[in-house]
Amino acid sequence: MTRTDDNPQKTLHHYNTPGHAHELTFSCYHRSDYLNDPVACEIFLAVLSESSDLYRFRIWAYVLMPNHVHLLIWPLQEKYDIAKVDSGIKGVMSKRYKKHLSQTEPGKLKLFMVPSRGVEVFRFWQPGGGFDRNLWNAKAIRQVIEYIEVNPVRKGLAASPEDYRWSSAYAHTHNAGVVPDRSGIPVVMLNAQS
Repeated sequence: MTRTDDNPQKTLHHYNTPGHAHELTFSCYHRSDYLNDPVACEIFLAVLSESSDLYRFRIWAYVLMPNHVHLLIWPLQEKYDIAKVDSGIKGVMSKRYKKHLSQTEPGKLKLFMVPSRGVEVFRFWQPGGGFDRNLWNAKAIRQVIEYIEVNPVRKGLAASPEDYRWSSAYAHTHNAGVVPDRSGIPVVMLNAQS
């Protein structure tokens, strides 16, 4: 079966509201298990860390599942563009992984090439914006952190959240990788709206 990249995508609306956290989810192309590769995960986490400095956001939670990623971030600037953050993370990670494959596993690189408008393109992520939900309620934020970090346990990938290497729960417990900075979670979020 030939994979193509010519499928229309749903339009995702982003709301860049100061003081809101964002729960982001994006999938690998055709929900492929591309994140089973530890190198891809390491590259993603390096890009996530760099992006938190570049785009000025706190990382409150994350998990890299085999075929998708969940993030909970809190932008620190009053004016920001969450679509730019999302596409920046995915774009840089994809380019670095492509470079890695071209240098170390050119045969594997072919698995990521798909036809799009008459040319072959490298495709790691599913096109489109994925999922973005604004959060401002501290209780909801804590529930999302738990949902994200327990995901590998629910899917049978780990016995506990702290055992799953590609998660903020593991990083926090072992002080390794991209450790979440939850110091900014207030009791009551700013700009609380219903």
